[in-house]
Amino acid sequence: YKGSYPQDLLEIYGSYFSQIMPYDLKIISAKTDFLGVNYYTSAWVEYSNSNPPLNFSFSTPKWVQKTNFGWAIYPKGLSEVLERLKAFDIKKIYITENGAAFKDKLIAGRVKDNKRLKFLRDHLKVLSQSIQNGSPVEGFLLWSFMDNFEWQEGLIQRFGVFYTDYDTQKRIIKDSGKFYKKIISSELA
Repeated sequence: YKGSYPQDLLEIYGSYFSQIMPYDLKIISAKTDFLGVNYYTSAWVEYSNSNPPLNFSFSTPKWVQKTNFGWAIYPKGLSEVLERLKAFDIKKIYITENGAAFKDKLIAGRVKDNKRLKFLRDHLKVLSQSIQNGSPVEGFLLWSFMDNFEWQEGLIQRFGVFYTDYDTQKRIIKDSGKFYKKIISSELA
């Protein structure tokens, strides 16, 4: 967006940017109608002598809960990303993907997916606060409407707010889907 990389990253990783040609930055800094942000998880970076040449590794603190996929659940990370993006004077941002996979079970015609509901509620709360603090977020797209084929894990991971019975192809709205319906239809204050 500015035709350059952030100074703090250049100071740390400047030598790794040597393959970037001057015209590359002009091309990739072209104005866009909006920036799409996919946010699922955060990673904690720590110094590591054993990982040259970058000398860092990723970890997740023990206090952080995880999704069924093993991804850290850290809603504050979304606000941290949006806060950092303020420096780029972006006019419109859309959260183009946000969601979590959990082991959902259909019991007596209902899916009580309390972990996903909490994930969604907590991320929307942080998003609302970010908007109030000046982030130019214009929209939010939940991943996913229904359980579907996930590229890495096939049908094992369930991201949807609608449960898909893969044998019958019947779709059943999960508790998180009922909650999201209230949010998007303005039934909740």
